[in-house]
Amino acid sequence: MQMMDLLLLGIKRSIVFFIVFSYLYSISYFFLPFNFPFIMGFVGIIVFLFNRKDSIRYRGTITCFFKLLSLPLFIAVLSVLINLSFDFDFVKLQITNYFYLFGAYLLIKTMRWGERTITPTTVINYFIVAAVVQCIITLMMFMNPSLANSLQALLQYNDIATQSLDRTEGTRLIGFGAYFFSSGLIHGFVLLLIVTRILLNKKNNVWTISILLFFWAFIVIVGAMLARTTLVGAAISMALLVYILLFKKSFVSKRKLFLGFLLPLGMVLFVIMRFDSISFLGDFDAVMHFGFEMFYNYENTGSLGTSSSNGMFENMLVFPDNFSTWLIGDGRWVDPSNPYKYYMHTDIGYSRLLFHSGLTGLLFFFMYQYKMIKRTVNCAGFPYYIIVLFIIYMLVLNVKGFTDLLLYLAPFAFLLVTQNARKIVFQVGVSQKC
Repeated sequence: MQMMDLLLLGIKRSIVFFIVFSYLYSISYFFLPFNFPFIMGFVGIIVFLFNRKDSIRYRGTITCFFKLLSLPLFIAVLSVLINLSFDFDFVKLQITNYFYLFGAYLLIKTMRWGERTITPTTVINYFIVAAVVQCIITLMMFMNPSLANSLQALLQYNDIATQSLDRTEGTRLIGFGAYFFSSGLIHGFVLLLIVTRILLNKKNNVWTISILLFFWAFIVIVGAMLARTTLVGAAISMALLVYILLFKKSFVSKRKLFLGFLLPLGMVLFVIMRFDSISFLGDFDAVMHFGFEMFYNYENTGSLGTSSSNGMFENMLVFPDNFSTWLIGDGRWVDPSNPYKYYMHTDIGYSRLLFHSGLTGLLFFFMYQYKMIKRTVNCAGFPYYIIVLFIIYMLVLNVKGFTDLLLYLAPFAFLLVTQNARKIVFQVGVSQKC
């Protein structure tokens, strides 16, 4: 009987992992009309409406998020109507967030079904393992083109993604539904979660810390070859670790952290300093150069800039030239003459928000992001400085591309960690309420 229970638990966890993986990477399977978290959101709405207990339990969370999401949505619609642009792409993004919210609710409900107990650490563990598995699959796809073709046949791509994938083939890694800026956003986010788990979990020992930091290093290396944006998460997470060790108390002793650091630190240093000798893996040298271009440039020119970052500030950092656009924007998200390009040919999140909804929309969007981050972090029982961590991450990433953290943080809002549970699982001293 015990063996059967373990087998059933293993099957349940495998199903939960598949759902978490597909949710985290917003996988668009060819047999589904929409991406996975959107489908989950549709199902989640039905489950929520017919579950009286959850309707009462999560009423405050749902109401709070509906109010927050209404801020940028209202300004986006207003800008489109005032400018008569009829460009509803950004409006669709904001409406999609309502479905993602219920997708996050269903994700947590699924975890409660598959796990005996669920805590913020449980969610973090699933996200970490999903990222590690994605990195392993990515390397396997790069080294085995036939496997890559078979896996990519399970997915559907829009025209913009198809063109971009064809243009960059062989120069960077392409994952299973993970590529370009979004993959860097996700992996950077997971890196922040890894450091959060190390610092705030009571049960960490040297081996746990070593394994987590090994995962951190592995995701940094592979993630950078998918998208260099991953390095933003790496830098901020390491800055947090140093800050906590110097100025804050944590459950991790300096001795444990030092010992746990040795293996992953050696791995990162070896790869960065010796990546020229790893080119025996086919064309691996090209993607290594892409992922760690800044280190090449620093060695050769003394500058940490990359072709992407240099071109971004030279060509894409654009601002409105009239009062109306500054105030309410032009109501456009894509180029009206070329649907494959963004409006004003800029990827920068701040510029895109300015040109769509003006300063009004930009301020409303970041107000929503701040309140959303604060709500989810408090519900997870994390200390206040984790709020600052995710706000910095969101603000920095919007320099590179439009960034909304709702999809990745919303699951934590449905944990509703009590004050007593915070004292048991995480660092004492969190006084804010969810």
